[in-house]
Parts: sequence; structure tokens; C-alpha cells
Amino acid sequence: LGFHLDNPCNQSSSICHNGGTCVSSNTDPPISSCHCREDYIGTYCEIVKEIDPCASNPCQTRGHCALSALNKTFTCLCRESFIGERCERNNPCASSPCLNQALCQSYWNQTYTWFNCRCVGTYTGNRCETSLLNPCGGLCMNGSPCDNGECVCPAQYTGTFCGFDNPCYQRICQNGGTCSVIANATNVSFTCTCSNSYTGQYCETSLDALANRGCLSECMNGGSCIKSRCMCTSEYVGPLCQNENPCNHQNPCLNNGTCFSRYNTSGTPSAQCSCLQEFTGNNCEGKNKG
Repeated sequence: LGFHLDNPCNQSSSICHNGGTCVSSNTDPPISSCHCREDYIGTYCEIVKEIDPCASNPCQTRGHCALSALNKTFTCLCRESFIGERCERNNPCASSPCLNQALCQSYWNQTYTWFNCRCVGTYTGNRCETSLLNPCGGLCMNGSPCDNGECVCPAQYTGTFCGFDNPCYQRICQNGGTCSVIANATNVSFTCTCSNSYTGQYCETSLDALANRGCLSECMNGGSCIKSRCMCTSEYVGPLCQNENPCNHQNPCLNNGTCFSRYNTSGTPSAQCSCLQEFTGNNCEGKNKG
């Protein structure tokens, strides 16, 4: 004669807490036990299981994982070269982009990283590179003032630091041509933009005159006629290559100055010097005092 043993799990539907499942054993008498969900422990699944959020190493090797007071959340304390919620981004301040002892502050969002420089003292600029007391760094020459970090050159000088003679100051372009300076910190040159009726380096040649008479038999001293224009050798200049190049036989420019020919009011060429930044004078003979 068999006996029917009651399932202890049927006696109460709430014996296991927090979603735990009651399991009956095959013993005599049967014994109930609770099979708990992952986040709970205890005989009746009544205890919340403590989970270490740093166990998965969320900060990798780029930072230290710090637990909150209740050990339920974490914060990554990143090493100097990294930023981000999990130190996953390179720190733009690691390369020390801010100058003159400025403080670099790094920022990030889901797409970009960037930095901002907090300047100290009398410095300003995106990277605190400019001194308000001396914004041009004392580099402006020939008495030129500094305005908003740039040297403002007098008309007769040009270049980043106003250290070159302005080749356009003498109205070198003829027949209404427009002279434009091409200058930087180390070199200076010029170009003439001619009207439709003239051509040549200095706009000295009339296109109408060349078209009417041609130049094939008139180019002198070995010059070649190309598109109604005499192309001279380096030893001669002029519309018909009729004048000796004043820079060729006796270069008057000293201290590595650049010589170029310029036509005067009488129609003959003369030499003019473009000096290096540290020299000045008609022949670059003087040392620039800044």
C-alpha cells in the first residue's frame, strides 16, 4: 500500500522570494529548496547578491576602476594620456598644446575630443601663444607698429616683419600696370598685372605696336620673338632686348640682395635691389637695426 507525499512547494506559493523557483526533492519526506535568480542568494532568495561592477575590468589598462560608496556603480580614474567614461579616448592635452604655463582642459562627447587653454598672466590666443604686452614678439622692423599680433608696415617696406624694401613703392610697373608684392618672412618678390594693351615683366611692351610691326626681325642681341614679344637672354632687357641688363655685368646689390632691372623716366633700365630681411639701403649695404 503506497503513501502519497504532499509536495512542500504546493503549501505556499511565496516560499521563494524575488522570483525564485521552489524545487521539491525526491526524498522521503520531500524537502523544498529555492532556486534563485542570478542577482539573489539565501535560503529563500531573500538576499540581494553583491556584484562587483569592476570585475569586468571596464577601464581596461588605461585607468583605475573606483567603486561607489554602495559598491553598485563605478568610475574610471583615467591615466594622464586618456579620457572618456571608460578611458577609451586619447587625451588631447597629453601633447601639452597650451603654451606659457597655461592650463589645458580636455573635453569629449560621443563624436569628438577637444581641448581648451586657460591662459595665465598677460597671454592670450587659442594656445596662449601671444603676449598682450608684446603681441608681435618684438620682431617688427623699420619702426612698424604691431596691431592684433601683426606687423603693420610703412608703405616703403613689406614682409611678415616689414624687413624688406617694397619693390612696388617706386611704381615699377609701367603703362598703368598694377604692382603686387609677394612676401613672407624670408623672401619678397613682385608681379605686374598689365592692362589689355601691354605686356612684359614691367608692362613695358605695347601689344598693338608689336602686332603692327612684328618683332621677328627686330629682336636684338639674340632675343627670340614669341607671340609678338621679344624674349631676351639674361644679358639684355627691353621691348626689343636693346638694353644691357644692369644687373648682369655689375651687380650692385650687396649681402646676397636680389637685383632686378627697373625702367626710369628716361626709358632706360637701372638696377634696383631687394634686400634680405637683416639688411637695408639702396644696395643692401646697411645692417637693419630693427
